[in-house]
Amino acid sequence: MEILPFGQIHLDFHTSPLIGGIAEDFDAEKFAKTLKETQVNSVTVFAKCHHGMSYYPTKVGVMHPHLKSDLLGEMIQACHRERIRVPVYISVVWDEDAARKHNDWVQVNKEGKLAERPPLGSIRWRSLCLASPYVSYLEEQTKEILENYEVDGLFFDTVRQIRPGCICNYCLDSMEKLNLDPKNDGDLRRHSLRIEREFMEEMNKLVRTISPQISIFYNSRLRILPSPEMGIRPEVDFFSHFGIESLPSDLWGYTHFSYFGRYYRTLGKEILGMTGRFHENCRWKPHPLWVGRMSQSLGRFWLLKKQVRFRIRVFSSPFLWSKVLHRRSTSPQRRIGDFRLQENSRGLCLREREGEVV
Repeated sequence: MEILPFGQIHLDFHTSPLIGGIAEDFDAEKFAKTLKETQVNSVTVFAKCHHGMSYYPTKVGVMHPHLKSDLLGEMIQACHRERIRVPVYISVVWDEDAARKHNDWVQVNKEGKLAERPPLGSIRWRSLCLASPYVSYLEEQTKEILENYEVDGLFFDTVRQIRPGCICNYCLDSMEKLNLDPKNDGDLRRHSLRIEREFMEEMNKLVRTISPQISIFYNSRLRILPSPEMGIRPEVDFFSHFGIESLPSDLWGYTHFSYFGRYYRTLGKEILGMTGRFHENCRWKPHPLWVGRMSQSLGRFWLLKKQVRFRIRVFSSPFLWSKVLHRRSTSPQRRIGDFRLQENSRGLCLREREGEVV
């Protein structure tokens, strides 16, 4: 079992090609020294984001038009000089540049509409199909990164087909060969799962051929389902470790990490927990009782339990710290300021000293 670093940060860097001056004032040495001074020994940096922009001179993809340097290479080299581990982030089904150039690569839902974001929409991303030639493009990007940079791991983000399934021409051809009915939701789900797992299997073969020892993680795969076949267990070998993304103030809620952590620690791999919140996220709506108590600082979390480590984006609230301390404590509750998490027969609930607030 791979031993993960103690202090890990995940940097999100989805930057529109309309934004100028990318990394103009970036100082790689200062970046790495700041991480070292704060006892961070692993940081995930971006190779390609949801916009489809690469942050290095690429011959396969599209380099961000306003980036004039090898940002990826500078970060990796500077961090390695400080003995900081550097996994690299690659966006998978969300690649706006590829979706714009290759409309036939985009997933199609049962109603015959492009998945997630419509052509004139402005919210969410278009999802590319893992049964389309896009996968070959992504494999070439991955190969280029592995052959040109000394990366310590790969973080593949958003590895998923829509549900119940995609009915683009590539998927329809594939389902016909497998004798599956695209009008049947069960067959669509089974085909989606097959396509996702085939992608991970092929990507693992590619990565292990070039870099046998690096870590591999596929985001958007972790789930808890009653069906063993539809759940995570058949996919366990694709992962070097599990990363539980759980941002209580965004979409996940305050019981998600405890629930997933307790299940995934039984599967024989180390667990990396991402908690905190997206800084200035437009979807983030803090509770009025604690909006004034939010910390705006960068920080890091310590070891939670025997196999659980935390990585952050930007954090945090007293509630998050309360949750961390609750999971470390053997007592059923732990106070932080005016609040505490209490465990009862219904799970976790948040209480104020003088009454329930959530």
